[in-house]
Amino acid sequence: MCSARPSCRADAPRLAWRALLASLVFAGAACSVQLAPRADAALAADLRAANRDAQVLLQQLREPSPGPCATRSTHYATLIGQLRALAMQAGARELPSASLLARLAGHVESDPDFSARPSVRALDGAASTLEQMQQVDCAGRLHGAALRAFTQQADVFLAQALAYETMLDR
Repeated sequence: MCSARPSCRADAPRLAWRALLASLVFAGAACSVQLAPRADAALAADLRAANRDAQVLLQQLREPSPGPCATRSTHYATLIGQLRALAMQAGARELPSASLLARLAGHVESDPDFSARPSVRALDGAASTLEQMQQVDCAGRLHGAALRAFTQQADVFLAQALAYETMLDR
């Protein structure tokens, strides 16, 4: 029917381009797949606050005379509880995609316990480190190499959690 009218034949290429453009727009919209779990602003803010609290505790321990462990027991308990709660909150999110985990693996290959839930792994590691540190501190043996090892390990775990949460926020 259209072949009989010259104006209709002239419109055919324009209609084909419109159809192609519309299909590209729809295809592009369908390709916007989320590669990582959504960033949780509250979790990230609470993590930054817990990191600040941890750094205060670690600095107190580096002092020449940090005082008895009993003066820090509330600080230890609060911080460990915060980290455990954050790990539970992070664990309630959906898993990151395999492509994101593959991209991260190049940055954490020295950690054999790296998992599909990087923040949970790091937060659990930080909490466990602080629990062990408290035991050694209360036994009166937290100084020198032991203090350096515990503080460095806590810093690594906290930095991993902060890095992953910051990456999700981008």
